[in-house]
Amino acid sequence: MNHPGLDHFEGYLAMHAFLNLLWERKDESWDELAGMLGSMSLLADGVPADQGYVQDWDEALEAATGRKRGSFDPVDIYKAMLSFLQTYDSRGASDEFKGLIDRLTAAVKVEGTNTVSQVWQDWIMCVERAKANEVDAWLRLKK
Repeated sequence: MNHPGLDHFEGYLAMHAFLNLLWERKDESWDELAGMLGSMSLLADGVPADQGYVQDWDEALEAATGRKRGSFDPVDIYKAMLSFLQTYDSRGASDEFKGLIDRLTAAVKVEGTNTVSQVWQDWIMCVERAKANEVDAWLRLKK
């Protein structure tokens, strides 16, 4: 299946949409993911609420692809997401977060076979939503 390349921002949106989808499904207990998603959410200026995530995403893209800008295929963005999550985990995330990383890493290995996992299908759906600008990653504070 051929998918159009994503730019830096679209890749970030695909990652946000995918992690949000996993959290919303609540098929596992990833409470820490909720806090991370809030910090990843975009403010009115298009920058994440935690501006450190800009540098983390740049570094994750460079670690996965050797560059920070350009057009990236969905596999490279997925690998950058794993790098991004590993950076977050290295700062003292919980064991449940390590389980999330393990699950997503295993899904990449399945993709290398003739089997397409549900995780990978969800990822591609989020990539397509990001490319079509259909990802809602904006921070909304409620009273």
